[in-house]
Amino acid sequence: MPPGYIDIYCERLAPGLFDEPLNAISNGAFILAGYLFYIRHQPATKDIWAQSVLMGLVGVCSLSFHTTAHLGAMFADIASIMMFIFYHVYLASLRFIPQYGAKGAFGLAIIMVALSMVIPPAWAYGSMGYAPALMALVLFGMLCHGKNRAASSMFLWAATVFLISLLLRTIDRPACDVIPLGTHYFWHVLNAVVLYLTAKAVYHGRQL
Repeated sequence: MPPGYIDIYCERLAPGLFDEPLNAISNGAFILAGYLFYIRHQPATKDIWAQSVLMGLVGVCSLSFHTTAHLGAMFADIASIMMFIFYHVYLASLRFIPQYGAKGAFGLAIIMVALSMVIPPAWAYGSMGYAPALMALVLFGMLCHGKNRAASSMFLWAATVFLISLLLRTIDRPACDVIPLGTHYFWHVLNAVVLYLTAKAVYHGRQL
């Protein structure tokens, strides 16, 4: 096997750029989500531009990972997701808990990282590492419920879709004998919806 090669998804049977076609193609959903968010929120501010670019970046980095199946691409994939999460935690903290602001965002980010680090990677095939992100969506949904119902609804819908996508990510390998193509591509499509809803929720915070 090539150095740094990683085979952790049901769809992949061998090294090769096109050995995860569905997992690769489904990343277009992230790019589409970023594009739609940008064109639907004009005139675009720097925040809207950054949110859109980060959604697209998740798609590009994930596409790189699912085509090369290389360790370096996996780290880029993870890094792009973390950038999106932390940027939106920052914006959400400024807009929904302004009494804490950037300090609150930093504290929440530290807690999320700490929780991710103490969760064994093997649990639920790595899906449990995303539990802090799910908790953050629910937390912000609850925090802004009395202030901004639209934002609260978006956060809670994002959490619901994220929970479903986590389930589909988790069963990718265990269900491989039953579903030969796996279920990971559903994780991509649903996560694109999650990112869009999260960005939309944070956007609603501008109205506070």
